[in-house]
Amino acid sequence: MMRKTGKRLICFILAVCTMLTFALTATAAETKSSANDIVGTISICTRMSGFPSMGHTWVYIENTSNHSYQLGLYELPPKQGVSLGTFCFTRSDGFGLYYNIEAHCGNKYGLSSTAYCTRNITASDVSKISNKLMQSNFWDPLVFNCVGFAASIWNMATGDTIVPLVFPAFAQAQILSKNGSHKGTFTMYYPPADRVYKHVGVGANARLKVASAGSLDSQVG
Repeated sequence: MMRKTGKRLICFILAVCTMLTFALTATAAETKSSANDIVGTISICTRMSGFPSMGHTWVYIENTSNHSYQLGLYELPPKQGVSLGTFCFTRSDGFGLYYNIEAHCGNKYGLSSTAYCTRNITASDVSKISNKLMQSNFWDPLVFNCVGFAASIWNMATGDTIVPLVFPAFAQAQILSKNGSHKGTFTMYYPPADRVYKHVGVGANARLKVASAGSLDSQVG
């Protein structure tokens, strides 16, 4: 009788261990993506203001997966999005890369008349974008202004080339020539002010600094 009870106990323990192993394996599969899995979308956007040379171009990435992933210094939760753009004099925290300025200010002040185009991105694309962002905390008027930055991210992720011709008006014309492009109100996740950041520093010293109120006091473009 004792032997039978012992065998039953061992069988029960083995069954429980098998079930736990299966559950943990299934959970891991749900929280990780292979390189070619589609995990989000990227949009390149331009909004004009005033003279034809004025405006702003940026990219917006939405996480459509069930797990968070890293984009530069920013951890993007599932079912949320982050806007990425470079600025110069128009934001009070200085030249360089910002996270969520466009998403926050766009929701606050409006994003009508925005030209945009959207494509799917894979886990491999996300990794490339993340690495590129760590090298993108600068701005210059000719090669790497807002258009140059947005085009570099879009081109790398999609292979659907936007030529960075300095002015947002040129970016808008190219965006609207692509399949699936639109012009109208562009919808983005609305991040709170404490989730809007300026990328500060480089390399091991790089960090995110919450953007000041002065950087959030005007519309996009």
